[in-house]
Amino acid sequence: MAEFRGKDWANKAWSKAKALLPSAAQWNSLTDKLHIGKQWSSIKQEISTNKKTLLQSSGIVAAAALIVVAGYSYVAANTTEVYRVEVAGENVGILSQPRVYDDYKKTREQKLAVENPKVVMELPKNALALVPEFTFRPDLNDQAVLALLDQKIKPQAIAVELRVDGVAVGYVKDEATANYVLAQMKESYTEKAPAKVRTLAADTKNSPIDEDVVIDRVEFVESIDLEKVPVQPQDVIDPEEMLKRLKEGQEHPTLSVRVEETVESNQEIAFATEYIKDASMRAGETETVKKGKTGMKKQTYHVTMINGVVVDEKLLDEVVTQEPVNTVIKRGTKVIVGEGTGKFAWPIYGPSISSSFGQRWGKLHKGIDMTGNRTIMAADHGVVEQAGFHHDYGNYVIINHKNGYKTVYMHMSQLTTKRGAIVQKGDKIGVMGATGQAFGVHLHFEIHLNGTPVNPMKYMNR
Repeated sequence: MAEFRGKDWANKAWSKAKALLPSAAQWNSLTDKLHIGKQWSSIKQEISTNKKTLLQSSGIVAAAALIVVAGYSYVAANTTEVYRVEVAGENVGILSQPRVYDDYKKTREQKLAVENPKVVMELPKNALALVPEFTFRPDLNDQAVLALLDQKIKPQAIAVELRVDGVAVGYVKDEATANYVLAQMKESYTEKAPAKVRTLAADTKNSPIDEDVVIDRVEFVESIDLEKVPVQPQDVIDPEEMLKRLKEGQEHPTLSVRVEETVESNQEIAFATEYIKDASMRAGETETVKKGKTGMKKQTYHVTMINGVVVDEKLLDEVVTQEPVNTVIKRGTKVIVGEGTGKFAWPIYGPSISSSFGQRWGKLHKGIDMTGNRTIMAADHGVVEQAGFHHDYGNYVIINHKNGYKTVYMHMSQLTTKRGAIVQKGDKIGVMGATGQAFGVHLHFEIHLNGTPVNPMKYMNR
């Protein structure tokens, strides 16, 4: 407990007062003479004889009491509560009040922040102990004690360690900086997908297709942990370097971003060609009776991308908004074996598209990749032009439909047709596989018109 340091003064004053009182022998002599058995006259005589001694004793006691009370009052009036400062058990001095240290800590950390902009500098928690005590007329000098604290208390550099799936990637200044880097990581894979995207149809130069893109979800594939830890200031990196580490890593990105989108696109529907046999025309001669006109359909997809690469694409809905108008052509009556209709069926049942037609990895992906039932069928009537093996295509088939169209089927595990065979729409031509340059079991399907690959999605309806 705290106690008065001035009590020694009061004790000395009391000792001086006691020296003036009668001794024990004198007091006993006086009291022995005042026993009850004496006569009143004798008692009066004793009192009269010792009157002076009694009065002196009473006055001395009263004076001593006054001295003690006054002494303690003086001590109390000049005693102040102060706070002894101890750093690691060492007595550094006394402060007038705790707020002095609180203000000092705040000011010093603000100064450290200015001097060290790339790292958070903190004074250690529980760096000192403030012990309250009462001191008689303390000699206070807060500034001198604070100056000693500058020497005794060393600041510690604190940073936030960012870990991906439990593996440390590096240190950044604070949690706000870490969250900024993570937000930039997500934004780098979403800012390039505006609400309205303009693309060109695969086989036309001046027919734009509208796409509405809604980002449904953006999330990291791996788990993220942030923790404040002591560091060396030189180990803290800036946000740009941390973002680079996350995006590039050693051989592949350290952190992956999954983006899920709902895409609504207005897609052209290719028109078909109707042939009218005319016995008055020689075989091979044709005449256009009516020009065709493309239709339009609205397709809704759910697209999943990881680090900007499409890993899954599902067709959710399709609505025809404008029916196509077929081209009508008259031609000779001579029958051409294996001629197609110009209307294509899906080459497998229950298709799920895993990769679309268009630019991929810096080059044109000439068809679409799909999975589903593994039986592969001819998409239209025609003649098998090629059937064999290629180191890139694996087991493949090319069907010539004798009307300007050809279809290509790749990566089959086995072929069930051969070159020169006449096939009808829906005939089995092979089994889905992963031969050639293929990643997983799937069918790569292409449609060519007059030697140019076109987007198969324009030519097939659900």
